[in-house]
Amino acid sequence: MKNKIDYAQVIEFCHIILIISKSEGRISDSLSALLTKDKDNDNKAFQWAQAIAQNLEQGHSIEESCKILENIDPVLNRLLPLILKKQLYNLLEAYIRFLTFLELLKEDTKNALFYPFIVSCLLFLSLLQLNYILFPEMEKIVQDFGVNSPFLMNILFFANKTYWPLSLLIPVFILLFLCLTTLSVFNGRLFANSLIAKFTGIQTALRLQEISRIQHMIGLYLLSGETLEKSIETVAELSTQKYKSHMLFIAQKLAEGISHEIVFKDSKIFEIMMQNEANQELSSYFKLASENNYKSSKLIFNAYSGLMALISLLAVSFLVALIVCATFDSYYWLMWSF
Repeated sequence: MKNKIDYAQVIEFCHIILIISKSEGRISDSLSALLTKDKDNDNKAFQWAQAIAQNLEQGHSIEESCKILENIDPVLNRLLPLILKKQLYNLLEAYIRFLTFLELLKEDTKNALFYPFIVSCLLFLSLLQLNYILFPEMEKIVQDFGVNSPFLMNILFFANKTYWPLSLLIPVFILLFLCLTTLSVFNGRLFANSLIAKFTGIQTALRLQEISRIQHMIGLYLLSGETLEKSIETVAELSTQKYKSHMLFIAQKLAEGISHEIVFKDSKIFEIMMQNEANQELSSYFKLASENNYKSSKLIFNAYSGLMALISLLAVSFLVALIVCATFDSYYWLMWSF
């Protein structure tokens, strides 16, 4: 999806619609009843539902009423009219599960980058402490004795321009990594082709997540009664540029009458062979493929988190050793100088 979506609010909105759908009478009447309740409610999900109810009361069609969701959640904007018209509330429940699944993916991404984020913070803070507290004092002592400063101190002492550019290599690297991990952790959104994904080695897991999301959305559109070709074409418009052209190509081949088994054969997104032509069965296959990719990405993230914990311990140990060596190296440097 191109826009950043507040999945928690969208899930709450879907629950509101689901609860209303179970009430007696027409769905439009149930939605209109929202206009008389909590008009000052500042909950976004409730406000969206009230806006749709108000549009329906003014005589707008369901499609026009749901257009307020276009910039909130493009997928729900297209699914909700189908759900309300055909009363496909099992599809709404499936979409809620899908959104919950996306929230879990976001948490996996944050957890995978947690250790690198903490370590980069510790490393940078330690370097600041060295440069503005310890090293200036050591430099005074070295200058008083009239000897050259030790090499380990030179490569860490970036606060003194005399040691540039050698002393800038380590802090610039740490600062860049810190910025990337900070943005990823607090933004909670990361793509497989991003620099931090390639650098940290979680590119495969993120690619599986993106494919899983695409497969799940196609399954949802199939469940709503859309054709396979139309479902893929719709999801392509809501996907990143990396997959959009490929999916539109697949949809074009399907429109030409080529069997989906043949079209999907060499596709990285649709690596599933299906024999049943019924759309209801196809939706089940896409759901299964999506779940398998999610489980695979989950395993990669779990393994990555364990590896990052070990690397973090080693990185901190290396920093401590480097600081100790830089400190004592200066001391022994002075001793050997005389």
